[in-house]
Amino acid sequence: MFTFKRRSDKSKTRSVIVVSMLAGLSFIALAIIGWDLPVEKAMSFFLACVALLAVLVLAAFLLVAAINGVKRLFK
Repeated sequence: MFTFKRRSDKSKTRSVIVVSMLAGLSFIALAIIGWDLPVEKAMSFFLACVALLAVLVLAAFLLVAAINGVKRLFK
């Protein structure tokens, strides 16, 4: 279980992502159970977060495309 062998950066990054996802899911589950948060409300918050994330990704994509277009104009 515990070793002194170094782990690769890719393995470390993957484990950090998994731990973060589990922490977030456990917080949401405890909010639903402990504070009697309706599942529908939790799902609506989740869908709102996904929609906002999609808008951010789209904005970043358009910004990068615009920057590359301007670079091509001045080449």
